[in-house]
Amino acid sequence: MFEKFKKLKLKREYIIVIICIITVFIIVFSTFYDNNNSRDTTQNANDYVDILEQKLKRSIEQIEGVNSATVILSVESGITTVIAEDVKKTEENGKTTYASSPVLVGGEPIILGEIYPDITGVVVVCNCEDNFIVNSYVLDLLTTVLDISCDKIRILTQ
Repeated sequence: MFEKFKKLKLKREYIIVIICIITVFIIVFSTFYDNNNSRDTTQNANDYVDILEQKLKRSIEQIEGVNSATVILSVESGITTVIAEDVKKTEENGKTTYASSPVLVGGEPIILGEIYPDITGVVVVCNCEDNFIVNSYVLDLLTTVLDISCDKIRILTQ
C-alpha cells in the first residue's frame, strides 16, 4: 500500500514539473514573439504627450460653451522600460549581496512593460464663455482623466 502511495506522489511531482516547464516555455515563446511586434509600436515620451494632448483637446471641445481649446502637458520624465531581471544572492563573511542581470532571449532582453511618465502640470487655453461653470467642467474633466490634483491645472480663457 505504501508503494502505491509513493508511486502516486512521484507521478504527481512529475506532472507538476512538466506543467511548470510547459508554462515557462509558453511564457518565453510568447514574450519573444511579442517583442518583435512591440518594438514597432513603442512610442517615445513626446509621442505619448502629443497623443494625450490631442485627446484632451477633443474632449474639452465637446463641453458646452467651449469653442476651441489648446492643451499643454508637462511630464516628469520619459517612458521607462521595465526589463526582466535575474537576481542572484550571495552570502560571504556574513554579508549578503545581490547581483542582477537582464534576462535575455535570443540576445534581446525580455521587456515586461513600460511605465509612462507622471504628469506634473496642465495648461488649457480655451476660447469659451468666461464663466465659472465652464471652467469647473474643464477642471473636472482634467482631474478625472489624468488623476492629478487641481493645483497642477491652469485654465485660461481667450
